[in-house]
Amino acid sequence: MYELPGGHVEPTDATILDAVVRETKEETGLTIASIDTMFSHFDYHSREAPGLSHQLNFRVHVDPPLAVTLAPAEHQAYQWISLDHVDSLETTEPMQKLIREALAS
Repeated sequence: MYELPGGHVEPTDATILDAVVRETKEETGLTIASIDTMFSHFDYHSREAPGLSHQLNFRVHVDPPLAVTLAPAEHQAYQWISLDHVDSLETTEPMQKLIREALAS
């Protein structure tokens, strides 16, 4: 099942954007060059935390090299894809929609 890198804001993160940079580095080894925009968000109930969770989705640009080093506890594989291949991913329809929105904007 494909998913995007993500995580939570930690007490050591000064801002939400700091959390985006940190989580991306921790889970992929990639360094964010810039964060364009928050392009979507939604609320959900998590099995991992009580109450309502908020998911904010950001489109980012990363610095070369694009050599991904995955955190094995988080992800087992990765794939760079084009917009034409989103529908073939083994993931949920909401995740496919999210990826299409990010790649199209």
